[in-house]
Amino acid sequence: MIKRTKYLNQLIALKNNGFPKVITGPRRTGKSYLLHEIFTDYLIENNVPEENIILIELDDDKNAHLRNPIELGKYVRSITKDKSDCYVILDEIQRVFTIVNPALTGGKIKLAKAKDTETISFVDVVLGLSHEKNIDLYITGSNSKMLSTDIVTEFRDKASQIHMHPLSFEEFYSYRQGSKTDALYEYMQYGGMPLAVLSDENSKKQYLKGLFETTYFKDAFILQEATRYDIRSKKEIGALRRYYFVDTGLRNAQLNFAYPDERQLLENIVYNELIYNGYTVNVRTFDTIEKNKTGKSIRKANEIDFFAQKNERKFYIQISTDVSNSETKDREIQPFIKLNDQIQKILVVNKPYKAMVDNQRYIIIGTSEFLLNYIK
Repeated sequence: MIKRTKYLNQLIALKNNGFPKVITGPRRTGKSYLLHEIFTDYLIENNVPEENIILIELDDDKNAHLRNPIELGKYVRSITKDKSDCYVILDEIQRVFTIVNPALTGGKIKLAKAKDTETISFVDVVLGLSHEKNIDLYITGSNSKMLSTDIVTEFRDKASQIHMHPLSFEEFYSYRQGSKTDALYEYMQYGGMPLAVLSDENSKKQYLKGLFETTYFKDAFILQEATRYDIRSKKEIGALRRYYFVDTGLRNAQLNFAYPDERQLLENIVYNELIYNGYTVNVRTFDTIEKNKTGKSIRKANEIDFFAQKNERKFYIQISTDVSNSETKDREIQPFIKLNDQIQKILVVNKPYKAMVDNQRYIIIGTSEFLLNYIK
């Protein structure tokens, strides 16, 4: 079993908080597995009777009748009646169709159209069930509405959201073990989609290609956006943004595993890992006035790969595949030198380096060390 300790701990912290727990995130990242196996095992280990753990898989044909929102609500209430502390998991909730309020149709079930306003949907079912004092509710789903980052608003701010990512490098390495360097290169190439991690090399490629083509082409979470922020003017630059794949394996699958741009992959992984660990991240830019070869003053744009902040901890990050060449190193650290402020500056290099401090007080650190230890 691949442990998803971060998400299990979030579920534990939200347990019995009076709100439905909505598990969102990219497809095939293990949302159902988190609830069906990991969380269920935790409940049983903590003395919750199995009959009080109710799993309803709405993509199963035997539960087709429960895709009617009225029937789903009735059924859940009937099997939890006279029980205390029931944990109800509704998987693939988007399969519940939206109907016109039966009070307006003489009790008949009529599928709602886009123009209809008096409707009953899965949102109403979830909010209704969450009012039952003996029900602690957990839901997952896969359509565009359920994948929306505004899903908690969809539930009128009466839900708790847990957003899942593919395996972080820490999760991947805890399963993979062995050489950190080898593990990082494997992670760069194939990413952290759980079923890909569990497969052999050829199977990984086929799985990721198929997943990208059939499942992710229109997925709202396939790309993540990093805004640019001008340090001097203290303003966001709306027109110039960077985009990163939520998983490098999916990125490489799109390119048929034919273009292993090491620096770009490292940048993508560092961004993902910072987000996974709770940092806010953006790209920082600033202009300087410098002399050109003729002595004329010119304005030059400078950019730092990332500025990351979590609570009081903040730092600038530059990423490089190798700084053994002095010219390369000088080029990478120039923005640090020009910026000259008191915020910690870090050069992340794809080498097995422990953290060391340069004579100019910035930190040089290997990628694996940075991901597994420094940002925790």
